[in-house]
This record gives sequence, C-alpha cells and structure tokens, in this order.
Amino acid sequence: AQVLAGRKLVTKPCWKGGNTFFVTYFTEDWCAYWSRKFNVYHTDPELIKRVLYVAAYNGYLEVFKKYWSKGPQEKLSKVLNEQTCSWAALDGHLEVMKWLRAKGCPWGIQTSRSAAQRGHLEMVKWMRAQDP
Repeated sequence: AQVLAGRKLVTKPCWKGGNTFFVTYFTEDWCAYWSRKFNVYHTDPELIKRVLYVAAYNGYLEVFKKYWSKGPQEKLSKVLNEQTCSWAALDGHLEVMKWLRAKGCPWGIQTSRSAAQRGHLEMVKWMRAQDP
C-alpha cells in the first residue's frame, strides 16, 4: 500500500519470543492511508482495530484527529476498545489516551498495567484522576 501510494515502504519487524512475529513500527502515513481507505460500514472491524492499535502504540494523534473524529459514533464505538487504550498506554502516549477517552474508548486493568510497567507515571496519575 505504501509503495502504491508513492511512499517508501517503512516497516521494522522483530521477533517477540517463541515463533511470534510482531511488527513494531509502521509510519504515520501508513496509518493515515488505511484510515482513509476504511469504510466503517463495510470494512471488517478487526482490520480497522489493527490500524488503530498501531496508531495508538506509535502516538499518531493526528491520524485519530483527522480520520476518526467524525463519523458514526455507534460504529466507532465498535472499533475503539480497551486494547486501543492499552496500546497507547504501553508507550506512554498521554495525548492519544486523552483523545480516546474523550471518544468513549473503554479501558481496564490491563491499560493501567501497561502504563505502570513501562514507567509512564504521568499517564498513571492522569488515569487515576479520571477514574479513581
């Protein structure tokens, strides 16, 4: 998709224990490209979630603001889930977390653990203040 869009293909795969392959880095352009292409009425929600997880983990707030601020909230609520918040917390992207929460994205114990395990104290404090 990146090559077809005239952009340099940028991915950085890495191994995470055992035989599990996990891609840890996609560009903001990649997330924006797929966010533009998706139709929340017709695209498999699991595909949309994967792109949102990548955007949350990498802190691509502009992708969320530009491509996910508008649209049917009932559909958006089906693709924003606790894992989306957990991915943002894992790498300490507080502004992304604030945006997600403003859109009603749920969070849970795993979200708190993700932030705490990585030492994101500011995020943990903010989370506690929101949901004491």
